Amino acid sequence: MSARVWPDGRIELRSTTGAELAGRLEGSEWDSWKVAAVADAGLRLLCASEARHLTRTGQPSGWHRPFDRSDSAGLGRERKGGQMYDGSAVASCSCGWRVTAESQLGARALAEQHRREATSGEPT
Repeated sequence: MSARVWPDGRIELRSTTGAELAGRLEGSEWDSWKVAAVADAGLRLLCASEARHLTRTGQPSGWHRPFDRSDSAGLGRERKGGQMYDGSAVASCSCGWRVTAESQLGARALAEQHRREATSGEPT
């Protein structure tokens, strides 16, 4: 998805599927925030399926003491003081999809795969 705005008020929006929407902003009170809001709204209309699947990836859980968590299996790196490292991260989507991966990179990959499958019409 992309948006392009020219100084004379022309705006062009393109989806990843190749659909295009072009127009002109009228008036003189356009600031960058208002133009961005128009572009965002246009992209959401043009790319409705992509807009319904806004994903995010959380931070790794990090260092903890095993006795602080009931679900701890004692796996992972250990450091002085008996702390264990948990690199797992959660990926989630605005549609309700949610998964925990072993690493933040894994969570990002799963989120990208979810978006690709969800917007191509394949079942997730």
